[in-house]
Amino acid sequence: MKYFCLFAAFGFWISIAIKDVFYVCLLIMGFSLFLMYRFKRKLIVIIWALFTVCFVVYINKPIEEPQPGQYMIYEIKPKYCLARKDNVSIIVYGIEDPEYFDVYKISEFEKVNTIKNIGQFVFEEYLHKQSIYYSANVSRYMYVKTENSIKNDVYNHLKNRKHANFYLSNFYGIRDEDVSTILINLGLPILGVISILRKFLLRLFSKNTSKIIIFLLAILYGSIFTFTPGLVRITLFLLGKIVFSKWEYQLSFSTILFLMVLPGFATEFIFLFPVCAMLVYRFCHDLFKRIFLIRILLMTFQFIYFHSVDIVLFLGFSILRKLNSLVFFISLISLFYEPILTFILDIYDGFIMHLPSLVINYAPGFLFIIVIFWLVYEIYNDHRFVYPLCISLIMILCSNYLNPFFNVYMLDIGQGDCTLIVEPFMRSAVMIDCGQNLYRDNVEEIIDPFLKARHISKLDALILTHEDFDHSGGLEALKEKVEIKQIVQTSNQKIDVDYPFFSLLEDRKSNNENDNSIISYFIYDGIQYLWTGDAGIEIEEQFMKAYPELEVDVLKLGHHGSSTSSSYAFLKEIQPQLGLISVGANNRYGHPDNEVISNCDKLNIDLLMTKDVGMIHIFTFKGIAFFRTQTGLFGILES
Repeated sequence: MKYFCLFAAFGFWISIAIKDVFYVCLLIMGFSLFLMYRFKRKLIVIIWALFTVCFVVYINKPIEEPQPGQYMIYEIKPKYCLARKDNVSIIVYGIEDPEYFDVYKISEFEKVNTIKNIGQFVFEEYLHKQSIYYSANVSRYMYVKTENSIKNDVYNHLKNRKHANFYLSNFYGIRDEDVSTILINLGLPILGVISILRKFLLRLFSKNTSKIIIFLLAILYGSIFTFTPGLVRITLFLLGKIVFSKWEYQLSFSTILFLMVLPGFATEFIFLFPVCAMLVYRFCHDLFKRIFLIRILLMTFQFIYFHSVDIVLFLGFSILRKLNSLVFFISLISLFYEPILTFILDIYDGFIMHLPSLVINYAPGFLFIIVIFWLVYEIYNDHRFVYPLCISLIMILCSNYLNPFFNVYMLDIGQGDCTLIVEPFMRSAVMIDCGQNLYRDNVEEIIDPFLKARHISKLDALILTHEDFDHSGGLEALKEKVEIKQIVQTSNQKIDVDYPFFSLLEDRKSNNENDNSIISYFIYDGIQYLWTGDAGIEIEEQFMKAYPELEVDVLKLGHHGSSTSSSYAFLKEIQPQLGLISVGANNRYGHPDNEVISNCDKLNIDLLMTKDVGMIHIFTFKGIAFFRTQTGLFGILES
């Protein structure tokens, strides 16, 4: 029965992770047959199957639109708040000094639409996991009242103290931008304090009593401060240990309970890694192998979710977390005498600032995960694991040099342009534009992390189509991040790569900066690409006369889909299979133009826009061309 519970919890997790009701039903039918055959418990299996289907249907119910009314703040973050009315939650911007349980009268909402790049944190997805789909901008004139509560009293007391930044960061996760990355990756120290407290209480009370005390303290802490997903997980897993004595029942019960409370976090690091670590702890009895396997899993999960591993943090995580928890514990005492905390923080901050930073960046693929499974299997079964270990290390350190695909990445940078073109085996890397944003540093937050994750430290050429800020504004910042061999700013400069790459229409009549845009045309694996910058309709007419028989498979539509570019005649003339538009959601220019979209539809041009699908990745191999987007769209181009 105990192993049945583990399988049932696993099946429930898979069903929540898949989400799609049709595929879940197919999975449950097959999984139910397996459970009946394996464990001979038909009634329990039927109950499990019905419960799982009903719950998946429930979490996939239609999104409820927020209605005008009074919304109460229930969570505060550095740049936004979360508010709720009835069962509908929204994200709120514009509150200068928010407090818990502030009430605002809100009447206008818009759908959440944020930057979406493959392999990077997507804020929109994070909100969706919490069933938040709409946002609102508020002002102080919309304020109604503040409900009285102990939680708000504590918050106000802490934010007005001398070390307010420290308290808000460690109690609520409200961090300044200059907080050390190491401290952020260590997580809220309360999770470490719970671990230390458990060992201390075991000296004074029985195991069961200690668990109950810690469980109640965790509930109290979350009620006064905030329930993070990590604290929810620990609290529910403590409840499982209180209710059941056997670990199989504890893990199964806690897993199902967590997925019922936070179904959106079914595939998140904060849930998956601890569960995998528990399974290793239970099934692997050799201490050395157990530590080694957990370290390998931690490294793998960090690469998958964060595309980087900080070696110092990786090796010293346990020590640093205990130290962080100790400082946090001292901060509780210092609430009564702050000079203690001042002294401790001076030492601690100095220590953290002087820790060396050695970060390995890597964006793993499916093959890497298979090799890791092989490595774990070999270690667990006492086989020779040198081969899978060496292969995994080679993949981490030399991944791009082993990639046989020609890759074109159109990054989602909002209202701007940035495209990265990488030859097979990293023979060359060319970037077309590196646009900036007035409210976000695209180079620091998007472009540089993307390059680092793929071990790209040098660009063979950076083509700046024209001088607009949303196309070339990131030049100086990018020069500080990577080596750029050639900066191309005029059409007569040649691109030094080993495949056909041309700047077309060098001699043209133009009246403005947009019409001077460099027009790039390149061919690889039989696929023809055309990037036109912000060139307008007059330039398109000159282009058609100069190149009447030019074949194009992939077109990046000019000027973000504006009506000043991509005329019907031009689209009909070149007739691409796939049209791409790099454009920001809800931009003030009204891009893309509805007529441009309509023309693409009339001409059967498949259209992908970054504001809808996020980053667009085209990859080809020996004449076979594929595309995928951050939102999961996948397709094949005809060669």
